[in-house]
Amino acid sequence: MVYPRPSGPTQASGVHRSRTPTDRLCQPVGLRRSCPAKTAAPWVRDALGDCDRVHWHKATMARAVVVAGRANQMARRVITLANWNNESLLKLDGKSLSVLHADASLFAGRLGIDIDTDFGEIALDNIPVRDIFDFRDFRGYRVQIPNCEDYGYENPLLHPWFSTDSGYADIQRLDASLDLLDDRLLSVQIDLTTSECEDALPRSLCGTLIANCCPLDSTQLLHSLGPIPVRFAERYLPMLDLPGLPSDATQKHAIAAFGPPDHSGGGISSKQGTIPEWIRYALPNCYLRFQIVHDRITNFTIMRLSDPPCDLLKTESDISVV
Repeated sequence: MVYPRPSGPTQASGVHRSRTPTDRLCQPVGLRRSCPAKTAAPWVRDALGDCDRVHWHKATMARAVVVAGRANQMARRVITLANWNNESLLKLDGKSLSVLHADASLFAGRLGIDIDTDFGEIALDNIPVRDIFDFRDFRGYRVQIPNCEDYGYENPLLHPWFSTDSGYADIQRLDASLDLLDDRLLSVQIDLTTSECEDALPRSLCGTLIANCCPLDSTQLLHSLGPIPVRFAERYLPMLDLPGLPSDATQKHAIAAFGPPDHSGGGISSKQGTIPEWIRYALPNCYLRFQIVHDRITNFTIMRLSDPPCDLLKTESDISVV
């Protein structure tokens, strides 16, 4: 199956992953354009020593130049980065590519990798890593799927896919070895084939690369799409300053944490099947919906206040004509 390549910042994995060129350069040093030193990555703080604030100045794939210090005693420092070009090489349909930059994102048991090469942009998404909650869990981890069509996905709509500037397509066979090098870099060895046969679309990718680990934050979480398995509620909900829930949470857990629901529904049967029961809360920073099966919460959905659920939107017949 062939699709047009997704446009805009929202990827198929359901999480906002767009970055500006400046962000891409700043990410390897764990910094924003300007930030308190205590919010920088631990290895950055160790390299800079005693300082209060860090300002990004310039970065390449080999080193970063920052201005750091205390009050009026700011000084320029140089931090050495990994030399990616010596360690990252891919082959796309047998053609060798050099990796210029790569970012890895992890969301709800699915891994995505955005890659900049001398050929152009490449993206891998929805790589299933069901038992991984944090990048630190990638220690000698391997994903082997001989036939992706027969794999038992948690969400059947989210199959792994692979794209280039020409378009994107489903992955047919996938073999990936993943290992965390430190708190910021993910080593990836990949070998995949697609199910496509059109000349314009790639059919295989193999090789190694090193990608920046880009942890999920609250802004990205608010832009996430679709249901999230309940086992992630204990980690994700506190990122929005909400109470976490255990992986075996029931409706009673939700009511104890959030009070009586503002809306509820489901439990309706038809020829197409039964709609699962659900409860929903209108919270100060988002809408939060829990799906319930036999009193157990199976997944939750986060919706922005600016993008309310369909049943809260007024239809034309609800609007009085003045």
